[in-house]
Amino acid sequence: ATERNRSVFAKQIMDACTTATASSTADVAANPDACRAEGNRLYEARDFVAAHRTYTTAVAAYETRGDAVPAVLYTNRAATSMMLLNFDAAIRDCTTALQVDPASCRGYARLAKAYALTGQYLLSQQTYDAALRCAAMDDKVGPSLQPKLAEELHALGVLKKAFAALHERRFDVALASFDAL
Repeated sequence: ATERNRSVFAKQIMDACTTATASSTADVAANPDACRAEGNRLYEARDFVAAHRTYTTAVAAYETRGDAVPAVLYTNRAATSMMLLNFDAAIRDCTTALQVDPASCRGYARLAKAYALTGQYLLSQQTYDAALRCAAMDDKVGPSLQPKLAEELHALGVLKKAFAALHERRFDVALASFDAL
């Protein structure tokens, strides 16, 4: 019975998040946090299209209510955009998240990754440095984020070295670069 209730509840939230009727819009505007929670669930289930749509609905709900949109919604939507290979949208959302909350370590981390994935290595390096500084000052997120950032920063260095070698047509060096991963 509990699993059935959970499924019914999840369906109600999803319906509220995706139905474009006036009444459901009012329901979502009354509880955009429920949409955020549903977006998180969908992301964990690897349904990135639905998660992106749900986060977008939650952003719209906050805006409809006239409330400030939490930076975490933008960084979560950026994560779904990256999974959908829409790196430009991820960059926009991370930039917005950092405007809303300049201390958003995840905003810096995801922006750095998006820059790397679009070949903007200098911006990526600078943003990873900012993410590491942010994580060093954040007792809540920092300890779990710092090792991941260090690993991604190392991978960025390898990627930069490999692409430089490819540009110089030194294919053996480019291939050997990946041995460092």
